[in-house]
Amino acid sequence: MSIEFSELSCKEYAKLLSSKESVPGGGSGSALVAALGISLGMMAGNLTLHKSNKNNEIENPDDMVLHHLGKAQKILDRLMSLVQEDSEAFMVLSDAYSLPKDYKNRDKILKDALIVATRCPLNIMKCCCEAIDIQSDFEVVGFKHAISDVGVGISFLRSALLGASLNVFINTKVLRTKDEELANRFDTEAYAMIDEYTKKSDEIFDKVYNRVK
Repeated sequence: MSIEFSELSCKEYAKLLSSKESVPGGGSGSALVAALGISLGMMAGNLTLHKSNKNNEIENPDDMVLHHLGKAQKILDRLMSLVQEDSEAFMVLSDAYSLPKDYKNRDKILKDALIVATRCPLNIMKCCCEAIDIQSDFEVVGFKHAISDVGVGISFLRSALLGASLNVFINTKVLRTKDEELANRFDTEAYAMIDEYTKKSDEIFDKVYNRVK
């Protein structure tokens, strides 16, 4: 794939996303939304550093914020990679679907492509979960005038988590015809993340909402 989606401007990416082209799609878009979500938390963290109105119950809040900013940067970098990786995985899967029915090893090629195309959105979901955990700390120590940005970031991450899950399930539906055990394992992993982290993100969002209203 010659296009580096993460290098495009916002306008260029949105134009491609709205076009008839099959990539970027929902998985790539979910990764980008998640990247924006964690970035908003990082902004709140960076604004918090050296501010005087910190939570006095937390010892060395700057150290805590710096620790989480370092973890968040790694998640952000991974998500930006997944913006590209998900699109590449989809193209490989699309090529596999296009193979003639009687093509030698078509079933194996398709199965392998389905596995890769499923793992990409699963990885996006994992990044969302890790980011939500970090946002929960930014909500506690965050600079009060940036706390709304933590809430916006949480809403982005929740949406990205659910969006990426759809890309898991659409692939495992087909993968199940070839490897039911593996498809079920992928689904179980996705359902567990949805169950735990939609609840956690809702709790964090409610805390932010109650602080700003």
